[in-house]
Amino acid sequence: MKKIINENIIEAQIKLVKLNEDVISILKKNDGEGYVDTGMFPEQDSYDKMNTIEKLKYKIKEWKFKTVRNLKTLFTRTRVILADQSGQGALDQVVSILISIVLGALLLAGLYALFADTLLPLIQERVMDIFDYAG
Repeated sequence: MKKIINENIIEAQIKLVKLNEDVISILKKNDGEGYVDTGMFPEQDSYDKMNTIEKLKYKIKEWKFKTVRNLKTLFTRTRVILADQSGQGALDQVVSILISIVLGALLLAGLYALFADTLLPLIQERVMDIFDYAG
């Protein structure tokens, strides 16, 4: 999730740097006045007739709209990922399996101690008594 957020932030930063470079190059070409053929809007002739400042204002508004839209999408995705609790059932299963393993190990250790210390010596003594019949 952090990777997705970081990638989107880096992408937005790169777009802002490119916009800044475009603005600087346009201003250097024409000192901020008059008409400049920037090639930013080749599909629409009306933009070629706009002066440089108007083009920059339009380009900034366009970038602002796209950035806001991308951030809203990013926040929506983040909210959905954080609200997703589909892995919660798997975590509960893992905890219950671990508890059952620990309880099983304790039960086996208790049975081993019971047989080794109490029952085996008693059984051994009884078997010896059976085979030691004198009479």
